[in-house]
Amino acid sequence: MTHVDIADRVGQTANCADGSQYGGQPLCRTDLPVDDGNGHGTHVAATAAGTCYGVAKGATIHPIKASPADPGACKCGVSSVSRVFIVRHACD
Repeated sequence: MTHVDIADRVGQTANCADGSQYGGQPLCRTDLPVDDGNGHGTHVAATAAGTCYGVAKGATIHPIKASPADPGACKCGVSSVSRVFIVRHACD
């Protein structure tokens, strides 16, 4: 992430958008890029944790790519991807 308002506070990233699963849960990979294809994730991150206007100005941002940038792609796995990532990394 290169947005000036959040770039210095980006933590571990995960790409879960390729559809891979393990044990019925989304498989999130840390070796794939997490580019923000439509800008929505960057907007949300800056709103939540941006240094100028964010609610949590000192928070570390962990970008998770949960769905492909294709506007027609199903967004149905976003909440499960977020939950899996949070549970797996809660103690990191």
